[in-house]
Amino acid sequence: MNHSSLIYWLTTSSAENVNKAADLLRLLDYYSVQDLWGMPSSDMRNLPYITRETAESMQKRRNEDLVLSEIAALQNKGIWVIGLGDEKYPSSLAAISDPPMLLYGTGRMPPPSLPRISIIGARKCSSYGLTMSKKLAAGLTSAGFVIVSGLALGIDAQAHKSCIDTAVEEYGEAVSSTIAVLGNGVDICYPAENRGEYERVKRHGAIISEYPPGTKPTKYSFPRRNRIITGLSLGIIVVEAAEKSGTSLTVKLALEQGREVFVLPGSALSPYSVGTNNLIKDGAIPVTGASDVLYALRRELVRDFGYEDLRGEYNNDKAAKTPVNLSLEEKMLYEQLSADETVDIDFLTALTGIAVPDALYFLSKMELAGLCEMKANGYVRK
Repeated sequence: MNHSSLIYWLTTSSAENVNKAADLLRLLDYYSVQDLWGMPSSDMRNLPYITRETAESMQKRRNEDLVLSEIAALQNKGIWVIGLGDEKYPSSLAAISDPPMLLYGTGRMPPPSLPRISIIGARKCSSYGLTMSKKLAAGLTSAGFVIVSGLALGIDAQAHKSCIDTAVEEYGEAVSSTIAVLGNGVDICYPAENRGEYERVKRHGAIISEYPPGTKPTKYSFPRRNRIITGLSLGIIVVEAAEKSGTSLTVKLALEQGREVFVLPGSALSPYSVGTNNLIKDGAIPVTGASDVLYALRRELVRDFGYEDLRGEYNNDKAAKTPVNLSLEEKMLYEQLSADETVDIDFLTALTGIAVPDALYFLSKMELAGLCEMKANGYVRK
């Protein structure tokens, strides 16, 4: 986007107007940003969909030198900004009903040729949730996905960390592999405890926000940023969520945008999995590994991202490896087993969230079926 176009967007979507973007977008169905820039003040005050205060705010910012100085100041801080009409603006995000008119960012956006998936979940989470967030992010990064999340404590931070660790190990230091979407300015690390991951994401991905630098978080900004997380992605994976959780809003946004909703099953006894198990009852897709996501998204990956035909790889191969007559619990246990090494049953139950007595029951059935071998020392293998 050239500077003149960016000036128009910066003027139209000033700091005061961020939370009124939906109304401004309705206005842009009738007028271009260039039209608004050159519109007489008397006409602007009579525009539909926006308040008189918003119109006056836009008028005050119609100063090219002022906006150019703002762009230069951002660049000096290592912050870039793109408008809705920019060729660099993510196309999937532009297609939602209320895309942000501006995206501020720091770091490097991963290439648009890579598919994106969101991994989200509770800040207060279990060790099982953290382990599975790590496993899912690593597996999907290895499969060529960019991981999108919100850089919150808990599941989000673990997803970013595992993505970066995997990408650096497999592809090298220079790769850009993850996107963190904030509910505040990109120059503010919130929460402060995440400073280490914030800096790593800047080096190995991008931190983005619709809020101008310096904007502090509010209780309203985080729910609003979730539409960006879902809008960037082919689907979302909910790792853990309590019965009453803000995740339900994100799921609603994803469904409205036509995104797939994947859920990690958890123990029926765990308060961290009540929300996710309820989502499965409502029709969300249960996943226990990256292959489940690849299989569910195989059409999009082949059609839009040049993946090889995945139907054979994740249908015939999957059917051969995981018998179709297994229960959900048996499937979860079986996919954690290895033919090359034994696995501790306590570790299996931590990974799957299945209680030890139940796990022993399911593993015994699987052993009778010839699918696994249980050792006397409490270890099991395929």
